[in-house]
Amino acid sequence: PQDYYDHQGHQIPTCGIAFGLDTRSKRGEAKPMADLIEGTSEHAQYAPLSHASVQQACRYLQDQIRALDLKLADLHRNMNTSDKAAGDLEKVVNTCTSNIHALREVTKATETKLDTQERELARTNKKSRNAPARLA
Repeated sequence: PQDYYDHQGHQIPTCGIAFGLDTRSKRGEAKPMADLIEGTSEHAQYAPLSHASVQQACRYLQDQIRALDLKLADLHRNMNTSDKAAGDLEKVVNTCTSNIHALREVTKATETKLDTQERELARTNKKSRNAPARLA
């Protein structure tokens, strides 16, 4: 790990976490970089950050911003894909609904014709049974 020094030449304790400053709590647990940036970590008792440390922090934050930008772009791309898929699915559902409605109409018409033909067949059968008696 690289050593960091303040502007007076005093070494700043490092542990390789975040960007070279000691970000460990009193119990030795690693503290998040957000604490360091907010100024709530214990680094505040040391001299101001060196130029190199500030540059490293800026690079770290810029990398975080780029990563978030990429994730946001992915979310937008996925949202657009989902919106398109939802629109396509809606078209399919509407087509299916129209087809079902058309089938119901055809079924009703077929049932009506079938009922009419059944009545005609019953009348024809009745007449054919009575026909031999009339011919005799």
